[in-house]
Amino acid sequence: MFKKIFIPLLIIIVIAAVIFLKAKNSSNGKDNGIEMIKVQRGDIVENALAIGRIEPKKEIAVKSKMSGIVRTVFVEVGDNVKIGEPLVEIKPDPTPLEFAEAKRNVEMAIVTLERAENEYKRMKKLLNDNLVSQQEFGVAENEYKQLQLRVTIAQERLALIEEGKTKIADRQVDTVIKSPVEGMVLERRVNEGDPVVPLTSYQAGTELFLLANMENLIFKGTVDEIDVGKLEVGMMAE
Repeated sequence: MFKKIFIPLLIIIVIAAVIFLKAKNSSNGKDNGIEMIKVQRGDIVENALAIGRIEPKKEIAVKSKMSGIVRTVFVEVGDNVKIGEPLVEIKPDPTPLEFAEAKRNVEMAIVTLERAENEYKRMKKLLNDNLVSQQEFGVAENEYKQLQLRVTIAQERLALIEEGKTKIADRQVDTVIKSPVEGMVLERRVNEGDPVVPLTSYQAGTELFLLANMENLIFKGTVDEIDVGKLEVGMMAE
């Protein structure tokens, strides 16, 4: 009787002991499915994500100081240009009133100059005869020279309106707009035949091109306000 009870009891105790030991060994390696690893010294890196784009630090909008119509475009988007390189040619397109006024100014200036020239010659003769003072002659001479300059200016303005080019003080002035900087053409905002409004103190004028130096770039973007306090000037970015 004792053996019948003892043997099954012993078997149950052995099985329970095996299960207990196995469970204990298993808990040493894993806890609730989480693998335990050895603690090691290392670095923790905290990143701040910024969303934006890389763009030139400075962009130049090219405009014209003359009104007219786009005649020829010399460059395209993506072209690299140097200082003074032709970008676009503007064909003068004066209104009938502007053209008539420019022509009338030339005619009136010439008539006024002819009168001043006659007076200048008369005063010079009187000066030679000692009938007028040097000061009186000087007044007539200055008037004559000023009117000569006025005629020249009126003729240059008319030539610029008619032909799109002229020469002022040995300097060729034309309607070819040239690059003010060295860089790349980012945008072309006009096509042949488009009207051009000039840049003046009263109006912004038509933007013809957008240029920029692509060697000097910056990143412009937004950062979550939570990460703003983590940023400092000069931090590395990827």
